[in-house]
Amino acid sequence: MPYSQLIPILIEGNFSLHLMMNQLFINRVSTLFALDLFITATVFIVFALYEGFKFKIKYLWLPFIATILVRASLGFPLFLYLREISLEKNNDNN
Repeated sequence: MPYSQLIPILIEGNFSLHLMMNQLFINRVSTLFALDLFITATVFIVFALYEGFKFKIKYLWLPFIATILVRASLGFPLFLYLREISLEKNNDNN
């Protein structure tokens, strides 16, 4: 759903990263949401790196790409899925 607001801009050919960043921080409400998303993504990436190296998760890069392209709402569940596969594989080997 969030991309429903971006797709028309892309179709019209009016996409500007500079303009998008200016509009993202245009008022306190939009700044609140933007900062929340940035902090969530940063905390997720730190957590995923720590857990990823700890449990030797394969394809650890996939959740990061998903977070960048979509948001943590896709990256985090994907990471948990990959983590669960890794844990199961480790338990089978023991």
